[in-house]
Amino acid sequence: MAALTTTQLAGVWTANVQALTTAQIAALTTTQLAGISTTNLQALTTSQVVALTTAQVAGLTTSALSSLTTTQVQAIETRDVAALTTTQLAGISTANLQALTTSQVVALTTAQVAGLTTSALSSLTTTQVQAIETRDVAALTTTQLAGISTANLQALTTSQVVALTTAQVAGLTTSALSGLTTTQVQAIETRDVAALTTTQLAGISTANLQALTTSQVVALTTAQVAGLTTSALSSLTTTQVQAIETRDVAALTTTQLAGISTANLQALTTSQVVALTTAQVAGLTTSALSSLTTTQVRRLKREMWRR
Repeated sequence: MAALTTTQLAGVWTANVQALTTAQIAALTTTQLAGISTTNLQALTTSQVVALTTAQVAGLTTSALSSLTTTQVQAIETRDVAALTTTQLAGISTANLQALTTSQVVALTTAQVAGLTTSALSSLTTTQVQAIETRDVAALTTTQLAGISTANLQALTTSQVVALTTAQVAGLTTSALSGLTTTQVQAIETRDVAALTTTQLAGISTANLQALTTSQVVALTTAQVAGLTTSALSSLTTTQVQAIETRDVAALTTTQLAGISTANLQALTTSQVVALTTAQVAGLTTSALSSLTTTQVRRLKREMWRR
C-alpha cells in the first residue's frame, strides 16, 4: 500500500475503501492520506480510524480533520489527539470540537488548551469544560478566560477554580465574577481574593459578596475593605462583618460607617469597636450610637477615656 501513488490509490478508495484492513490503513503514508478525497475519508470505519497512527493523524490537514464525521472524531485515539498541533485544533470545525469525548479532552496537552481561541473554548460543552485538567486551566490566558461564555465559566469545577492563578482571577471582569456560582466563589483561594481590584469587588453581585467565606473576608486587604460601598458593607452577613480585621475596620471612612446597617454595626466585635478611630466614632450619627449594644458602648467609653 505504501508504494502506491495517490492516483493509484484513488481507484482503490473508490472501489471499496472499507475493504482495506486496519494494517493496510496503518501502512499508508501521510502523503497518501493527504491525497484522499473528503468522500473517501468520511467512508473510513471507526476501526480504520482507530488504526491510524499518531504520525498519520498529526499529518492530517485542518480541512481533513473538519471533514471527519463526529463518530470518526470520537474514534481517534487519545494519544493521537495529544499529537495534534495547535494549528490543527484551531482549524477544526465547531461540530467536531464538540464531538471530542471527555477522555480526548483530558488527553489534550497544556499547549493545546492554551492555544484554543476564545471562540473554541466557548463552543465546548459544559461536560468538556469540566474535563479539562487543572494544570491546563491554570495555563489559560486572561484573554481566553475573559472571552469564555458565562455557561462555560459557570461549568468550572471547584478544583478548576482553585487551580486558577492569581493573575487569572485578577483578570476576570466584574461581569464574569458576578456570573460565578456561590460555590465557585467560595473556591477562590484567599491569595487570589486579596488580588482583586476595588473595581472588581465593587461590581460583584450581592449574592457572591455574601458567599465569601470568613477566611476570604479576612484575606481582604485594607484597600479592598476601604473601597467597599456602604451598600456592599450593609449586604455583608454579620458573620462576615465580624471577620473583617481590626486594621481594616480602622480604615473605613466615616461615610462608610454612617451608611452601614444597624445589624452589621451591632455585629462589630469588641476588638473591632476598640479599633475604631476617634474620627470614626465622632462621625457616627446619634442613631448609630444609639443602636450600639451595651457591651459595645461600655468598651467604646473605656477606650475613648484612655485616649
